[in-house]
Amino acid sequence: MTIIDQICELVQHMGPNETVAGGLRTSIQERKERTFPDKYYFMTELTNPVEAFYRRHNPKFQTPPKLGRKLARGTQLHNLVSYWFRELPDFMVDEGTVDGAVMDIDGVRGRIDYLIGNSIIEFKSKDKNPENTDEILRYYVNDLEQLVFYAAIHPQNPTDNYLVFMENVHPYRLKAFKVDITDMDAIKELLRTRIELFRNALETGDPSDLGRCRYYELECRFSGTDICSCSNMEPLDTSVLCDNISLEYDEDYTKKLEETRGDLVDDSINCYTTYDILLPRKHHMSMVRGIESLFQADPRKEEYKTCLGDTIYCFKKDFGAGLTSEENQEVKGWKKDQRIKVGHRWMKIKKSGNPDGVITPYIIKVSQIPVRKYARKPSEYSIAELGIVCGIHGKENGLICTVYPKLGDLVKVFEVNFQSPTAIRRIVREVISQIEEAKESDNILSLPKCPDYMNDKGKCPLIDECNAS
Repeated sequence: MTIIDQICELVQHMGPNETVAGGLRTSIQERKERTFPDKYYFMTELTNPVEAFYRRHNPKFQTPPKLGRKLARGTQLHNLVSYWFRELPDFMVDEGTVDGAVMDIDGVRGRIDYLIGNSIIEFKSKDKNPENTDEILRYYVNDLEQLVFYAAIHPQNPTDNYLVFMENVHPYRLKAFKVDITDMDAIKELLRTRIELFRNALETGDPSDLGRCRYYELECRFSGTDICSCSNMEPLDTSVLCDNISLEYDEDYTKKLEETRGDLVDDSINCYTTYDILLPRKHHMSMVRGIESLFQADPRKEEYKTCLGDTIYCFKKDFGAGLTSEENQEVKGWKKDQRIKVGHRWMKIKKSGNPDGVITPYIIKVSQIPVRKYARKPSEYSIAELGIVCGIHGKENGLICTVYPKLGDLVKVFEVNFQSPTAIRRIVREVISQIEEAKESDNILSLPKCPDYMNDKGKCPLIDECNAS
């Protein structure tokens, strides 16, 4: 029995919630008028375009295991530090999606790490923090560009932002650099030029104008192969970037982050997402083996997920379903296992006898079901994911908000009640113990198997090994 099966067995009741779904449908048409480009690029592709070019042209290339483990560790640290960024008094958003189409820069989308007050924070873990601004411009200019480009496509166009580095080993030293944008229009034009440069390279198949890989002097995934020709290329020009920003180490902000962090980053603590818990062999594959999945996510699903998220935001605002800052702080205190990272998605559902509303967690899903009669209930994976969110917060029920692109953008909301949040936490903790034991022995077969439908359409690198058990 899979982890998903175990959690689904704890469902007590499940059904559509038309109170929330109806509210969402009243505003979905307005939100659908927001247009997205037919073809867009991720911000991380535009800040190191030549690597993105070769990745797109070599989709089956496997990142070297050592680098794969480092990248996975970086993601894990990123998940962990989100806890203390959320403790900052002016915390607004983490992992918020921004799309250039809103700011008349079609063709780019990305996800900011944090919005703190009126500043975007870009967080990066490194083997060693840069000593000064010169090292940033030499080794980490793509990180710097990522931050200022995000500011250029964010609706608020924040001019004062921060690039925060943290070393990936104990004691996890921090360094925060303040980045002031002095000419936002120049940065926007630089981004438009970069989009066009990358688009032309993909259309012509010629990467010669994309500049040398920004990991050329560090640890590039293509190093030692005959895939790229970076040794014959010059770095991208950074004069426009440097002429229109100021960059300096901010000692006060660094101390502020260190004080907020306190002991929240502990060398003995690992952080796990719902994906890690539900698919522990895939977690082991990336974190221990350093193997990347070959599965390619559907970018249109991300677009729909973003649009539904925006619609829910409007629903909470229009119908008084949003949480106050005090209620948000209260919810943070409900969490009973700090090792689990889940999105902070909550709303207040008004019910008879409780006009102030019941604070309820929700998740956002996009389903590609093509036949309406099969949209009567959410997927078992979605149910289990919601179960983990409810379990670690001690909540018995939550919502699964789902949009169906192949059913005319139908929006449905399912309310799920679970028998025992305590039992779910027990399952989660047992899986974490198994994950940590398997890490020591590198025995992936000791972990629960993934469901057959999660084998990346038969392309999972571990499919032969797993099926041998």
